[in-house]
Amino acid sequence: MAGSLSVDDKLMGEKMHYYCSSSEDESEEGKEVTNAKSSQAAGQPGLSTNTGPKGVIADWRRFKQLETEKREEQERELVDLQKKLSLTCRSNLDDDKEKDADEELWKELECLDDDFLREYQQKRLEEMRKLLRDVPQYNSVTDLATANEFLEATENNHPMTTVIIHVYEQNSAPSTAMNGCIQTLSKDHPTVKFCRILAHRAQLSSKFSEEGVPALLVYKKGELVGNLVALGDTLGEDFFAEDVESLLNTHGLLPPRTMPEHVLAMS
Repeated sequence: MAGSLSVDDKLMGEKMHYYCSSSEDESEEGKEVTNAKSSQAAGQPGLSTNTGPKGVIADWRRFKQLETEKREEQERELVDLQKKLSLTCRSNLDDDKEKDADEELWKELECLDDDFLREYQQKRLEEMRKLLRDVPQYNSVTDLATANEFLEATENNHPMTTVIIHVYEQNSAPSTAMNGCIQTLSKDHPTVKFCRILAHRAQLSSKFSEEGVPALLVYKKGELVGNLVALGDTLGEDFFAEDVESLLNTHGLLPPRTMPEHVLAMS
Protein backbone atom coordinates (compact mmCIF):
# COMPACT_ATOMS: atom_id res chain seq x y z
CA MET A 1 0.00 0.00 0.00
CA ALA A 2 1.27 3.43 -0.78
CA GLY A 3 2.68 5.20 2.24
CA SER A 4 1.13 8.45 3.43
CA LEU A 5 3.07 11.71 3.73
CA SER A 6 3.81 13.10 7.16
CA VAL A 7 3.91 16.82 7.92
CA ASP A 8 7.72 16.67 7.89
CA ASP A 9 7.64 15.02 4.46
CA LYS A 10 5.42 17.77 3.09
CA LEU A 11 7.69 20.41 4.51
CA MET A 12 10.72 18.69 3.02
CA GLY A 13 9.06 18.64 -0.41
CA GLU A 14 8.69 14.86 -0.83
CA LYS A 15 6.43 13.61 -3.67
CA MET A 16 3.87 10.81 -3.57
CA HIS A 17 5.36 9.09 -6.61
CA TYR A 18 8.48 8.34 -4.51
CA TYR A 19 6.32 5.92 -2.56
CA CYS A 20 5.33 2.50 -3.92
CA SER A 21 3.16 -0.38 -2.82
CA SER A 22 4.70 -3.46 -1.27
CA SER A 23 1.80 -5.60 -2.49
CA GLU A 24 2.24 -7.68 -5.64
CA ASP A 25 -1.52 -7.57 -6.34
CA GLU A 26 -2.35 -4.63 -8.52
CA SER A 27 -5.28 -2.86 -6.87
CA GLU A 28 -6.51 0.61 -7.74
CA GLU A 29 -3.76 2.00 -5.52
CA GLY A 30 -1.26 -0.12 -7.38
CA LYS A 31 -2.45 1.33 -10.65
CA GLU A 32 -1.95 4.84 -9.32
CA VAL A 33 1.55 3.93 -8.23
CA THR A 34 2.21 2.34 -11.65
CA ASN A 35 1.07 5.56 -13.30
CA ALA A 36 3.38 7.47 -10.98
CA LYS A 37 6.28 5.20 -11.99
CA SER A 38 5.50 5.83 -15.63
CA SER A 39 5.61 9.58 -15.12
CA GLN A 40 8.90 9.20 -13.27
CA ALA A 41 10.35 7.16 -16.10
CA ALA A 42 9.26 9.91 -18.49
CA GLY A 43 11.59 12.36 -16.83
CA GLN A 44 10.79 12.76 -13.11
CA PRO A 45 13.83 12.66 -10.77
CA GLY A 46 14.45 9.76 -8.42
CA LEU A 47 15.75 6.21 -8.45
CA SER A 48 14.45 3.71 -11.03
CA THR A 49 12.00 1.07 -9.87
CA ASN A 50 13.12 -1.44 -12.51
CA THR A 51 14.77 -4.39 -10.73
CA GLY A 52 16.36 -5.78 -13.90
CA PRO A 53 19.88 -5.09 -15.26
CA LYS A 54 18.73 -1.87 -16.86
CA GLY A 55 17.20 -0.78 -13.58
CA VAL A 56 20.43 -1.55 -11.69
CA ILE A 57 22.45 0.45 -14.22
CA ALA A 58 20.00 3.35 -13.99
CA ASP A 59 20.21 3.28 -10.19
CA TRP A 60 24.01 3.19 -10.34
CA ARG A 61 24.08 6.18 -12.72
CA ARG A 62 21.71 8.09 -10.44
CA PHE A 63 23.89 7.24 -7.46
CA LYS A 64 27.00 8.54 -9.24
CA GLN A 65 25.09 11.70 -10.21
CA LEU A 66 24.13 12.33 -6.59
CA GLU A 67 27.70 11.58 -5.52
CA THR A 68 29.02 14.11 -8.05
CA GLU A 69 26.50 16.74 -6.91
CA LYS A 70 27.50 16.15 -3.29
CA ARG A 71 31.20 16.49 -4.17
CA GLU A 72 30.52 19.74 -6.07
CA GLU A 73 28.59 21.09 -3.08
CA GLN A 74 31.47 20.20 -0.75
CA GLU A 75 33.91 21.87 -3.12
CA ARG A 76 31.79 25.05 -3.11
CA GLU A 77 31.77 25.00 0.69
CA LEU A 78 35.55 24.55 0.67
CA VAL A 79 35.97 27.54 -1.66
CA ASP A 80 33.75 29.65 0.60
CA LEU A 81 35.80 28.59 3.62
CA GLN A 82 39.05 29.46 1.83
CA LYS A 83 37.66 32.91 1.05
CA LYS A 84 36.80 33.46 4.72
CA LEU A 85 40.22 32.28 5.80
CA SER A 86 41.89 34.58 3.28
CA LEU A 87 39.91 37.53 4.65
CA THR A 88 40.97 36.61 8.19
CA CYS A 89 44.59 36.26 7.17
CA ARG A 90 44.44 39.57 5.34
CA SER A 91 42.98 41.28 8.45
CA ASN A 92 45.71 39.80 10.66
CA LEU A 93 48.32 40.92 8.14
CA ASP A 94 46.92 44.44 8.21
CA ASP A 95 47.05 44.38 12.03
CA ASP A 96 50.70 43.32 11.88
CA LYS A 97 51.50 46.10 9.42
CA GLU A 98 49.77 48.67 11.63
CA LYS A 99 51.68 47.38 14.67
CA ASP A 100 54.97 47.68 12.79
CA ALA A 101 54.06 51.23 11.75
CA ASP A 102 53.33 52.15 15.37
CA GLU A 103 56.68 50.73 16.47
CA GLU A 104 58.44 52.76 13.78
CA LEU A 105 56.64 55.89 14.98
CA TRP A 106 57.74 55.29 18.55
CA LYS A 107 61.33 54.84 17.37
CA GLU A 108 61.12 58.15 15.52
CA LEU A 109 59.74 59.88 18.62
CA GLU A 110 62.58 58.47 20.70
CA CYS A 111 65.06 59.91 18.23
CA LEU A 112 63.63 63.42 18.38
CA ASP A 113 65.95 66.09 19.62
CA ASP A 114 65.72 66.73 23.38
CA ASP A 115 65.62 70.47 22.77
CA PHE A 116 62.57 70.06 20.52
CA LEU A 117 60.78 67.98 23.16
CA ARG A 118 61.51 70.53 25.88
CA GLU A 119 60.27 73.34 23.66
CA TYR A 120 57.11 71.43 22.81
CA GLN A 121 56.43 70.61 26.47
CA GLN A 122 57.00 74.23 27.48
CA LYS A 123 54.57 75.42 24.84
CA ARG A 124 51.86 72.99 25.95
CA LEU A 125 52.34 73.95 29.61
CA GLU A 126 52.06 77.62 28.73
CA GLU A 127 48.79 76.98 26.90
CA MET A 128 47.45 75.00 29.84
CA ARG A 129 48.54 77.62 32.36
CA LYS A 130 46.83 80.38 30.40
CA LEU A 131 43.66 78.36 30.09
CA LEU A 132 43.57 77.59 33.82
CA ARG A 133 44.15 81.20 34.81
CA ASP A 134 41.26 82.32 32.60
CA VAL A 135 38.74 80.06 34.37
CA PRO A 136 36.31 82.31 36.27
CA GLN A 137 35.91 82.09 40.04
CA TYR A 138 32.42 81.94 41.61
CA ASN A 139 32.69 81.14 45.35
CA SER A 140 28.90 81.20 45.83
CA VAL A 141 25.57 79.66 44.85
CA THR A 142 23.39 81.44 42.29
CA ASP A 143 19.61 81.32 42.63
CA LEU A 144 17.71 80.76 39.39
CA ALA A 145 14.10 81.96 39.17
CA THR A 146 12.89 80.65 35.80
CA ALA A 147 13.42 77.90 33.28
CA ASN A 148 15.05 80.43 30.94
CA GLU A 149 17.58 81.37 33.62
CA PHE A 150 18.21 77.66 34.09
CA LEU A 151 19.11 77.30 30.40
CA GLU A 152 21.22 80.45 30.37
CA ALA A 153 23.22 79.19 33.36
CA THR A 154 24.32 76.14 31.39
CA GLU A 155 25.35 77.99 28.24
CA ASN A 156 28.18 80.32 27.14
CA ASN A 157 30.51 79.33 29.95
CA HIS A 158 34.27 78.94 29.92
CA PRO A 159 35.14 75.55 28.34
CA MET A 160 36.68 74.38 31.61
CA THR A 161 33.79 75.52 33.82
CA THR A 162 31.67 72.83 35.44
CA VAL A 163 28.07 73.85 36.17
CA ILE A 164 26.19 72.06 38.96
CA ILE A 165 22.52 72.90 39.41
CA HIS A 166 20.62 71.79 42.50
CA VAL A 167 16.93 71.15 41.77
CA TYR A 168 15.00 71.18 45.04
CA GLU A 169 11.74 71.86 46.84
CA GLN A 170 11.21 73.85 50.01
CA ASN A 171 9.34 71.23 52.04
CA SER A 172 12.01 68.56 51.58
CA ALA A 173 14.48 67.76 54.34
CA PRO A 174 17.07 66.28 51.94
CA SER A 175 16.76 69.42 49.78
CA THR A 176 17.49 71.60 52.79
CA ALA A 177 20.56 69.53 53.62
CA MET A 178 21.74 69.74 50.00
CA ASN A 179 21.42 73.54 49.99
CA GLY A 180 23.80 73.73 52.92
CA CYS A 181 26.22 71.30 51.27
CA ILE A 182 26.51 73.18 47.98
CA GLN A 183 27.12 76.43 49.87
CA THR A 184 30.16 74.79 51.46
CA LEU A 185 31.31 73.17 48.23
CA SER A 186 31.10 76.48 46.36
CA LYS A 187 33.88 77.77 48.65
CA ASP A 188 35.98 74.63 48.33
CA HIS A 189 35.57 74.55 44.52
CA PRO A 190 35.54 78.20 43.44
CA THR A 191 35.78 77.40 39.73
CA VAL A 192 32.57 75.36 39.82
CA LYS A 193 29.42 77.29 38.99
CA PHE A 194 26.90 76.16 41.61
CA CYS A 195 23.24 77.12 41.08
CA ARG A 196 19.90 76.10 42.52
CA ILE A 197 16.30 76.26 41.35
CA LEU A 198 12.93 75.09 42.65
CA ALA A 199 11.62 72.14 40.66
CA HIS A 200 8.30 73.78 39.82
CA ARG A 201 10.05 76.94 38.63
CA ALA A 202 12.14 74.81 36.29
CA GLN A 203 8.78 73.63 34.91
CA LEU A 204 9.38 70.07 36.02
CA SER A 205 6.45 67.78 36.81
CA SER A 206 4.74 67.57 40.18
CA LYS A 207 5.83 63.94 40.33
CA PHE A 208 9.46 65.02 40.03
CA SER A 209 8.90 67.66 42.69
CA GLU A 210 7.68 64.94 45.04
CA GLU A 211 10.01 62.06 44.17
CA GLY A 212 13.00 63.43 42.22
CA VAL A 213 14.40 66.04 44.60
CA PRO A 214 17.01 66.78 45.64
CA ALA A 215 18.71 66.39 42.28
CA LEU A 216 22.10 67.54 41.01
CA LEU A 217 22.43 68.20 37.28
CA VAL A 218 26.00 68.59 36.03
CA TYR A 219 26.88 70.38 32.78
CA LYS A 220 30.15 70.79 30.89
CA LYS A 221 30.43 72.81 27.68
CA GLY A 222 26.65 73.10 27.59
CA GLU A 223 26.09 69.34 27.69
CA LEU A 224 24.47 67.37 30.50
CA VAL A 225 27.13 64.96 31.78
CA GLY A 226 25.61 63.95 35.10
CA ASN A 227 22.07 63.51 36.35
CA LEU A 228 21.82 62.47 40.02
CA VAL A 229 18.18 62.41 41.17
CA ALA A 230 16.29 61.47 44.34
CA LEU A 231 19.50 61.82 46.33
CA GLY A 232 17.58 61.50 49.59
CA ASP A 233 17.32 57.79 48.77
CA THR A 234 21.11 57.62 48.41
CA LEU A 235 22.31 60.00 51.12
CA GLY A 236 19.38 60.01 53.54
CA GLU A 237 17.67 63.10 54.96
CA ASP A 238 20.74 64.48 56.75
CA PHE A 239 24.20 64.46 55.19
CA PHE A 240 27.29 66.62 54.86
CA ALA A 241 29.27 68.40 52.17
CA GLU A 242 31.92 65.67 52.26
CA ASP A 243 29.27 63.09 51.41
CA VAL A 244 28.12 65.07 48.37
CA GLU A 245 31.69 65.75 47.29
CA SER A 246 32.53 62.03 47.52
CA LEU A 247 29.45 61.13 45.48
CA LEU A 248 30.34 63.62 42.75
CA ASN A 249 33.93 62.44 42.67
CA THR A 250 32.80 58.82 42.43
CA HIS A 251 31.04 59.72 39.19
CA GLY A 252 33.94 61.86 37.95
CA LEU A 253 31.81 65.02 37.92
CA LEU A 254 33.83 67.33 40.15
CA PRO A 255 37.14 68.99 39.19
CA PRO A 256 40.01 69.18 41.71
CA ARG A 257 39.65 71.67 44.57
CA THR A 258 42.65 73.66 43.35
CA MET A 259 44.51 74.03 40.07
CA PRO A 260 47.79 72.09 39.75
CA GLU A 261 50.29 74.31 41.53
CA HIS A 262 53.29 72.97 39.58
CA VAL A 263 51.62 74.11 36.37
CA LEU A 264 50.67 77.56 37.64
CA ALA A 265 54.10 78.09 39.19
CA MET A 266 56.09 77.33 36.05
CA SER A 267 57.40 80.27 34.10
